[in-house]
Amino acid sequence: MTTPRTIGRYRVDRRLGTGGFASVWLGYDEVLQSPVAIKVLADNWSHELNVRERFIEEARILRRADSGRLVRVYDIGELPDGRPYFVMTYADRGTLQERIPPTGLPLASALQLSELIGRAASVLHGLDIVHRDIKPSNVLFASTPEGGERILLADLGIAKAMAGASGFTVAAGTAGYMAPEQGVPYGGIDPRADIHALGAVTYHLVTGRVPAPHGQRPTPGQLQPGVPEPVSSAIMRALAPDRDSRWASAADFADELARLQSGLTPPFDRPAPAHPAKPAAEPPATADPHPSAPPGRTATVRKTTRGRSRRGFVLAALAIPAALAFTFVMINSFLLPGQRPDVTVSDTTGRLRATVPTSWAAEIKNTGWRPAESGLNDKASKRPAFLVGTAIGDLPDTGPDEPFVFVGATSDTKLPPRNIEHAGCEREESKYKALSWNVVEIRFTCADRVFSEAGLRKEGANVYVQIKAPLNATDQIKEILSSIEFDP
Repeated sequence: MTTPRTIGRYRVDRRLGTGGFASVWLGYDEVLQSPVAIKVLADNWSHELNVRERFIEEARILRRADSGRLVRVYDIGELPDGRPYFVMTYADRGTLQERIPPTGLPLASALQLSELIGRAASVLHGLDIVHRDIKPSNVLFASTPEGGERILLADLGIAKAMAGASGFTVAAGTAGYMAPEQGVPYGGIDPRADIHALGAVTYHLVTGRVPAPHGQRPTPGQLQPGVPEPVSSAIMRALAPDRDSRWASAADFADELARLQSGLTPPFDRPAPAHPAKPAAEPPATADPHPSAPPGRTATVRKTTRGRSRRGFVLAALAIPAALAFTFVMINSFLLPGQRPDVTVSDTTGRLRATVPTSWAAEIKNTGWRPAESGLNDKASKRPAFLVGTAIGDLPDTGPDEPFVFVGATSDTKLPPRNIEHAGCEREESKYKALSWNVVEIRFTCADRVFSEAGLRKEGANVYVQIKAPLNATDQIKEILSSIEFDP
């Protein structure tokens, strides 16, 4: 994507990141002499009226809230091609997701951060808004003039007004964090869905792990023996599958976290990580951030025709038994036309995640894989992995309108060496940056579908991906790759 020189009256410096339906740019307000973050609706969604309205509604909610605990919106407008954008203050310290070590944060810090996130959610609930996607990557840090930093809750792209939340609701959210009722059309959404997410975030901060599915979830105290029982009990109450058993409000949960902090003594607190997060301050009235991410760029592109991929699509060597039950089902008949890609799925550990179009998420197999059986130099007996698609049972011979996504963790830094012919297809190999990932992708564009094979690399993590998409959904391949998260 070419960097625009200006958006509205704002100079554009670089791209901060690209999500499922929008891009965020770092800009500069030359009149007020201040950096800004500018969120622009993606071109492929600009003519979908329901997506466009959802985008604008996010800006309206944040403007109406005008809270130091949430991102603030200062301006809104349209590009010459008609795409809407809105302008926020730039957050320069990244996200909470980037700061969680494998063993979790020190207990007092974890509870303090979770309390502040709960206070932010309470602001939304006071406006009759349910966030529906509270997770560490949507919690931002912004520096303060005094040299400290503050946290703010961001990304209301799937937020929902409570007045309409008791009826039809398209399933949306992030696996591991979203409440059970969010995965059920007509499930009814109220603030208790966010309380579940707050409990999941607290669990993650305390243990270093995303909560496993209900029924397979140890308590924080079982994972971290130094966690006091009252802390474990408070978190597990927030995570109760039955929403009537959760805390009555986000404010109540935040109050309990504050009370638990006051009772901590040094033996209950674990050592700080090697690079601890700075203390999060109570946000002043002027706090306004937006997330930052490495800019995207294309390094090399090569095109040929009638090429050969490094291995076949898809499951000749993937170690996901065909007899496994599907553990996540979306009913396609309930989807709205043009619904944005806002369903996040994961493996059973919750460590490996990707966001895919809702219409693709009909079936999932997610119990792991053996990379060596796909030709990778990785002898592990099992790695996190999942396969999601519209007709998994029919793989590998799916039709052009039956997409799938396979995502598997591996220790190998190369793509598998095996080859298979895609006759009559155009082959394109490229290297680029997708948020925090360095991506090597081989893509085959055929007469009626597109196949993509990609290796995602960053320090301490390697992921292998296969995607089959319809021709009219090729833009979503890079969006899916950008959405992948892995906690090694």
